[in-house]
Amino acid sequence: MGIELTEDERWELLESNAIARLATVDSNGLPHVVPLWYVTDRDRGIAFSTPEDTAKVRHLEATPKASLTVDEGESYFQLRAVIAEGTVRRVDQPERLERRWCQKYFDRNERPAFMKALYEGREWVWFRLEPGRWVSWDNRKIDRERL
Repeated sequence: MGIELTEDERWELLESNAIARLATVDSNGLPHVVPLWYVTDRDRGIAFSTPEDTAKVRHLEATPKASLTVDEGESYFQLRAVIAEGTVRRVDQPERLERRWCQKYFDRNERPAFMKALYEGREWVWFRLEPGRWVSWDNRKIDRERL
């Protein structure tokens, strides 16, 4: 039996976690990996917001491709992960995503005031990763009796 996640299991893992790691490519061709908060939309992909003046925005504007990873587990036989690779596009009308993101992380419909203070009023932009390739594993599926 394989240890790859099914499509439903991939989305469940994405939907049940709070932090993903986004990998972009910088101007020197080097990977740039950052943790971020996100929301999922099975029909459209994985969306995230970030201050407009960040390195990841510059990277995505130059090369609109990225990889996003969510994983969990402490020991080898508990590890499971999903990696979504694909094209990233800016979201022009993010109101629905913004509400869902605020509900997920703050249990309210808008960002709390402290977010503006923390980020000094910087403008936030939204992006959506449209997965073209998936990589996943669930070591809990390993048949340990066969080892």
